[in-house]
Amino acid sequence: MPSVDLPKRPGWARAKRVTMSGLSVSRRALLGGAAAIGIGGAALRGSAAAATVGSGVAMPLGNLPGWKQTIAEDFNTAIPLGGFVASPTTYGELAQNCAAYATYGKRLGVYGNGSANTYGYYDVSKTLSTSSSVLDTYLHVDPATSRRVSAAVFPLRGGLQNSHTYGRWSYRMRSYNATGSGWGCATLLWPADDKAWPASGEIDWPEGDIKAQPLGMPGKINGFFHPRDATNGWEGTVQIPSLNGMWTNWHTFTIEWLPNSLKVYLGTQLVMARTSHVPSTPMRWVSQTGPNNDALGRPVLPSGSSHVQIDWVVAYDPA
Repeated sequence: MPSVDLPKRPGWARAKRVTMSGLSVSRRALLGGAAAIGIGGAALRGSAAAATVGSGVAMPLGNLPGWKQTIAEDFNTAIPLGGFVASPTTYGELAQNCAAYATYGKRLGVYGNGSANTYGYYDVSKTLSTSSSVLDTYLHVDPATSRRVSAAVFPLRGGLQNSHTYGRWSYRMRSYNATGSGWGCATLLWPADDKAWPASGEIDWPEGDIKAQPLGMPGKINGFFHPRDATNGWEGTVQIPSLNGMWTNWHTFTIEWLPNSLKVYLGTQLVMARTSHVPSTPMRWVSQTGPNNDALGRPVLPSGSSHVQIDWVVAYDPA
């Protein structure tokens, strides 16, 4: 597969500090793009696995009114822990000799091995697996290296970039068996050009500590809209309401993005709509995990372990 244009080391760089409703969220990834092959052939192979449902809700298949489906990833092929390995030479791709490559090599991109932040380290070989049509990220302390390991993943679309201007993303996910604290997840649309942030905007849905938020809140989902034309990471930021959704429950999250229109859904319920300062340049979707930050934006040292699970991801372009 051809080389792709990626930063040498994306990570959870501190870029903002947002304080709302007693919460502080201060985490931002410098997200890499990805090589990609669209569902014109490969990704729709997952449609046969729609009957194998990890969360109780089948993956949507086919176009929607006004939308053309471009990604449909159901994680229907089981790969054990250790079967996903990041390419040592082409950042963003799976290694061609790993067990997962035959199935997912042209359908799933991953961050390569390296620092996530002060306390975290991306290593898909220690964290990623698939079973029962669910992608599982196992967040834990690797006994061999004492690193707190995590992962970042993104399904692939057509061409050599995992980015597009405008689209609709839906994905079903949860946290599972969080025995410790301090682990976080951010699933987001991030600008294709890292250097364009913050003026290009950003959409985080969901984002936060997957077990307990600051001030003892028990695993409540949060999200954030960062408007276009901001001069820093907190200017004009709007919190996306969670409707008391919990990380430990399966939820379907949707971001619907069109010119001068942004709609965010939890399940079928609209939780936020914006018509001003909506991003207007290419963005890419990624779900990343790692140590969470404290109220001052400093990475915390996680304890114990946890899992973040994704049942399916679908994406659409405007028809």
